[in-house]
Amino acid sequence: MGGSEMTVLARKPGIRSHGRPATIATYVVLSVAALMATLPFFFLLVTALTHTYVEQVNISAIAHPTLANFRDILTQTAFGRWLLNSFIVATATTVIVLFVDSLAGYAFAKKKFAGRDVLFFTLLATQMIPIPVTILPLFLLATRLGLIDSYYALILPTMAIQIGVFMMRQFIK
Repeated sequence: MGGSEMTVLARKPGIRSHGRPATIATYVVLSVAALMATLPFFFLLVTALTHTYVEQVNISAIAHPTLANFRDILTQTAFGRWLLNSFIVATATTVIVLFVDSLAGYAFAKKKFAGRDVLFFTLLATQMIPIPVTILPLFLLATRLGLIDSYYALILPTMAIQIGVFMMRQFIK
């Protein structure tokens, strides 16, 4: 066989390829869906670049963009501190969750102990408890422990996450 020969794949009888109208219709539907998906970002941009404090923003305001909203949030608020707080809480939570969930996942995957399966399924069952149900008890607990207005009140409740333990167990097993 020489290098200049080409192989042609024949279609099976009875199988039709989609015609041009179907392809065009597919692209039209996908284009409309893409436009609808980007509209919220467009409105976010228009609102951010418009110096206004009203609920409805006129789309024509994008013709005169301003960075006044960004200036105001950086000069009139403690935005830098808020950003630092978010970074501290997110970093501490991530590191602690990875550590604790890895240890728990390893124990559930590799160690044999009495009640292991019951404890693991109980842990998984707690995922069915909606988070809003736990907010008030967590707040009351943080109040009794004197943790209100501290990083600990944000970090400690998220030290071990059920789905994290489950994922680590499945990965290690």
